[in-house]
Amino acid sequence: MAIWRTLADLSHGVYAFESSYSPDVVWTRLDHVDFDRAARLEPTADKLVGDVTGCYELREPFAFVLAGS
Repeated sequence: MAIWRTLADLSHGVYAFESSYSPDVVWTRLDHVDFDRAARLEPTADKLVGDVTGCYELREPFAFVLAGS
């Protein structure tokens, strides 16, 4: 089980995180992310370090399930 530390810097539009198992800090520049398309980043992938904004892979959006359905 990994413990994740996260930081959201809304002034600069940066979301950063690191795992307790790795000394590497990973960040995404939110102003460069296309929120109209579904994409995924595998946070446990090897060699993720620094700016990973370009490492997201397109995926099919998931369907929400309504409560009581």
